[in-house]
Amino acid sequence: MSKSLNITTLAGLLFVSSFAMAEPSVMTPNDYAYGAKIVLTDNTSAFSQLELSKDVYLQTASPQLTDLRVFNRSGQLVPFAVTYTQKPQERLPDVPMTIYRLQNNESQNSTTESNKYSVSVNGKDVNVYIDNQAYTGKRRYTETYLLQAPADMKYSQPFNGVKFQWEEENRNWQANISLSTASDLKNWYSLVSQDTIMELHSENNTTLKREVVDFSYSTKNKNWLLTIYSDNPLPKLSGVSALQAPERSYNELISFDFTLESSDSAQATYALPSAQPLYDLSISLSAYNTVQPTAIFYKTSDDREEWIKLEDRVLSSMSATNNNTITFARNVPPLVKYIQLRAINSAWNNPPTVSGTRPQMRIVFNSANNGPFILAWGRHNQESVALQINSLLPATQDIRDIPYAFLGENITLGGEKALLPDQPESSGIPRWVIWAGLIAGALLLVFIAFKLAKELKKEQKNNE
Repeated sequence: MSKSLNITTLAGLLFVSSFAMAEPSVMTPNDYAYGAKIVLTDNTSAFSQLELSKDVYLQTASPQLTDLRVFNRSGQLVPFAVTYTQKPQERLPDVPMTIYRLQNNESQNSTTESNKYSVSVNGKDVNVYIDNQAYTGKRRYTETYLLQAPADMKYSQPFNGVKFQWEEENRNWQANISLSTASDLKNWYSLVSQDTIMELHSENNTTLKREVVDFSYSTKNKNWLLTIYSDNPLPKLSGVSALQAPERSYNELISFDFTLESSDSAQATYALPSAQPLYDLSISLSAYNTVQPTAIFYKTSDDREEWIKLEDRVLSSMSATNNNTITFARNVPPLVKYIQLRAINSAWNNPPTVSGTRPQMRIVFNSANNGPFILAWGRHNQESVALQINSLLPATQDIRDIPYAFLGENITLGGEKALLPDQPESSGIPRWVIWAGLIAGALLLVFIAFKLAKELKKEQKNNE
């Protein structure tokens, strides 16, 4: 093979590889418009979480926050997840139950399929009907109780469990329970078909207790039928508490005030710095004791000329409970940048004020090494690199135990040029030059392959 062909091949490969290397693949903090230092509160924790500031929402290039990045001190990307900030679930107080003993015998229960028991409740005789086949009576020790929650109390949540208290005994014991409920003290249905409660003492003075039993499903009924059965004597039941299901978790919301752009006595236009996926829109009239029929419109961006009508609403400032809030679908909230209010057959002296809310988001990131860290945002057309929260955190890690960090001082990064669609490449070589070089290199390689095939044919003929 000729020396000139080897030189041509090498030159072609160098030509193509130089353009391939010119295409940037690793993003740096300066490729983003804005940034802020992250201040940790626990430098020893493997993970930290922080809530985003309003600047992040309003300056990001993506309403879905796909351009968020976390960098370490070496300028490398750090694994992170973006998740909703939820209001903490408040533990509701336990509800003490009134206990009525229905039976206490050490022999097998009656073989009658249904027994009627009379018990005095608040000075009145109440009949309780029990289906004996609904629970076991084959254990030597069996006790049955009617449990009632206070009838005069209002409960915000249904019951989803029960907690038992026993008189202390210096012995090990274990028993099974079944629990049913009925609104009429007659037609019972099962909450717990069979579960175990116990108190076991070890030689090193530790005690294992199981005194809480969860229900298969929650109930609002206040009448419960408890059956306890065991092959050994049972301790004395001293108290029973009903457990209320925790309140539903709700996403925290962050509020944004719209800026008044233009107005007259019958029309006002408002804007946000960037479009936001709004959950709610609130409008407040400036004058008290006023009713204002109003048509409400919105736009998503500067480019859209058509206003989209939301609805007609009679705005009011008559009381603190005025219905001046518009709630959007949570699953597909609209992107809103501009709001326009048009008075219907009326006028205002001063235009209303407008605000909107969206879900408050937080970032959870790996903060174990290579701090300090920065949060960067603001780059055109970026895909999200955030992980799912379940992928980032081990199964044993509760997000509520992760220490909070917070955003410190803002830092100068790439600036507003990072937000432009036609962002210059950080290599300094225009994209069209790179593509032209790659195409030319491909053609050169085809030419080299043709020359190589021709040279090989020539050598084969000479060898013959």
